Amino acid sequence: MTWDGGICRTTVLLIATPNIDRLAKEGARFTHCLSANPVCSPSRAAVLTGRYPTRVGVPRVLFPVDTTGLAEGEQTIANLLQAKSYKTMCVGKWHLGDLQRL
Repeated sequence: MTWDGGICRTTVLLIATPNIDRLAKEGARFTHCLSANPVCSPSRAAVLTGRYPTRVGVPRVLFPVDTTGLAEGEQTIANLLQAKSYKTMCVGKWHLGDLQRL
């Protein structure tokens, strides 16, 4: 769904996407969205955990030099989905800490 209520494509149809359009038509429609924080690291932490960023140790944008981040043991939506036999993976930006494993 697009911000203006259109189906999953631009105003001018450049590429036919019948399967994505069907999913959009038959699926849930989300018309309002809120974010726990206006910047990347805390908002990602909130989306992944369902908790406030400060509660999971990510109150601000994190950089590779930081020594804090999302705790390895923190429960995420990926963990919950894996427990139900879904396959998950991380793609794209992480920005939730860059600590070496011991």
